[in-house]
Amino acid sequence: MVAPAPPPSPFPLGGFYRFVANFEPLRQILGAVRAILYFEASGAAGLDRGVLLTAIGLVFWVLVGTAVTIAYDRKGQYRLQPEVMEYVHSSARAYENRDQPPQAGNDPLLTGQEES
Repeated sequence: MVAPAPPPSPFPLGGFYRFVANFEPLRQILGAVRAILYFEASGAAGLDRGVLLTAIGLVFWVLVGTAVTIAYDRKGQYRLQPEVMEYVHSSARAYENRDQPPQAGNDPLLTGQEES
């Protein structure tokens, strides 16, 4: 007699994705939240694992981001064009100076002169 075929897996992930699913942050955060909500914040229910692996992931990606940013800057590549940066800086200066009264010599409305 031939045994029946097993039912299809509800988790059709390949080897790589099955490996990544063990430490990617969403699964760990979900396990930690479940431990808090339903198991009285018990470490054995997944809170310890969730917090630890989420912290490791955070540190890892901060280091990767820092390394990529340093490499990007050392190559002299700019994330924004210099003209855009100058516009941003001038806008920031104008915003910082918004509380100062306008100078009479610079504002045509205060001097009674129209702009030409």
